[in-house]
Amino acid sequence: MNYVQYPVQGNSTAGKISIGGVRLCQTLETRWNVIETSAGVYSPLALAALDSMITFHRQNGTTVNFGLYGTPLFYASGAANPTYGDNITRDPWNVMGAAANPTSLAAVTNFTSMLVSRYNAPGGAWFDVYGATLGKGIQYWETWNEPSMGAASNGNSTGSGFKSTSFFWGSPAQLVDLAQTQYAAIEAIDPSIVVTTPGFSMFSAAAANTFMTTAGSSTGMTGAQSCDAFSWHPYRQNPPGVVFSNWNENQITGSASAKVVRDWLNANGFSSMKMIASEWGIDANAATDAQRLWYASSGKFRYNWIMRSFMTLAAQGTASVHPWHWGTTSTEYGTSGNWQLDTLGAQKAYNDFAAKAVGKTIVSGTYKYGGEVSLTFSDGTSLTA
Repeated sequence: MNYVQYPVQGNSTAGKISIGGVRLCQTLETRWNVIETSAGVYSPLALAALDSMITFHRQNGTTVNFGLYGTPLFYASGAANPTYGDNITRDPWNVMGAAANPTSLAAVTNFTSMLVSRYNAPGGAWFDVYGATLGKGIQYWETWNEPSMGAASNGNSTGSGFKSTSFFWGSPAQLVDLAQTQYAAIEAIDPSIVVTTPGFSMFSAAAANTFMTTAGSSTGMTGAQSCDAFSWHPYRQNPPGVVFSNWNENQITGSASAKVVRDWLNANGFSSMKMIASEWGIDANAATDAQRLWYASSGKFRYNWIMRSFMTLAAQGTASVHPWHWGTTSTEYGTSGNWQLDTLGAQKAYNDFAAKAVGKTIVSGTYKYGGEVSLTFSDGTSLTA
């Protein structure tokens, strides 16, 4: 699952939803600029909050995907974003440092090394207390969220329509330097952590190629040399008859993008890379036509939609999916507006998929366009929705 504001107390999903992994990238309490309050100084309160999150999820058998995100302002640099304005101190969602390139790669190394040592290595404050019983605290690591990686000459998609233009306004070379710097720091302490590419907004071959082939001006390494897995966000799972107003033909969306991503990776020499959908969903952060239609539908419709999406993503090689429900506490649509209470829709789909598919090997599958999907597993069981 994904969180922006983490439910540290009360609104826990434990016991309601079977969650295999949590992505702590855009979560308020886990952002770089919240943890590092001045150069080289890390907030004890912020680290205590992160400790509690990681402890809770590891106690429940959940993997943790940590994301480097939100440059502290004392490291922030960059020119004004011509589309969104001031991206150094904030982005359109008022996230501090979300678009700013850090001026110090040494600071990236120090921050990354501090966290990996704390949660994954002997001598670490968290690891020494919990490591023996809960294992390592972090299993995945993602570099930033939806960076601006268009096809323009400077790599920034000022006119492309990519919604990711609000995040990370540095150049592709700067992003690769950032990725390689934290990758090297992680590898030096715990190479078992799976490091992913930035979480790209939908899929664009131009953006993926730019990141994977660009060499950092400081490190001299390419993006492909700075990651173990490919991460992207296959949103736009719109119900039939609804077309999003900001649809962009250069972006491949939904579960159909999994095949496009897999084919692109195979064709470009990255066939061994895992695919991780680090954000997925249909919900919007507003009362869109798609959201109204989604919530007005039956629980069975939502159940089938989620199950079929997960099944087709898995069948096309996606290793994990992190749902993001923007309207997690919506009351406008009643029970169907809150995925934790949607017992016949979202909640049932997550739990059924976790129980019947996760951890199994797919040997065959069938589907009807716009309809039923079936998978058969190596243990002889099958799943149909």
